[in-house]
Amino acid sequence: MPHRDVKPDNILVQADGTSKLADFGVVVHAEEPGVPAGTPAYMSPELWTRHQAGPPADLYAAACVLFEAVRGRPPYRAYKEGVAGEPDVPALRDKHLVEPVPLEVAPDTLRDLLKRGLAKDPAARYASARQFAAEVE
Repeated sequence: MPHRDVKPDNILVQADGTSKLADFGVVVHAEEPGVPAGTPAYMSPELWTRHQAGPPADLYAAACVLFEAVRGRPPYRAYKEGVAGEPDVPALRDKHLVEPVPLEVAPDTLRDLLKRGLAKDPAARYASARQFAAEVE
């Protein structure tokens, strides 16, 4: 069952370094009509277009989290003009759907991993979380 809201706030790191995914409730931005469930900065293209979301959607979000862990920000950002810190949801949607992965700001050692993890086509992403984790290690 896909989580559909993988993001840093929902990842709990244990004392031994292992991580646990928490909060299996899905966030809905009710103030934005027509926005699918999830957190915009980490939503896969298929969530934005309301196509069936399976494990590849969570792997996309995990790649967004990895990008943020390395760069200090999610791969795609957009904010409402004049409202500090308020996401511009339609602009974020467009970025996730059509903008290339911002690999130029990623370390060389992670570029291939991020390119695959953030692929627009779910079939081009890693086949499993285990495979993604093995590549990260």
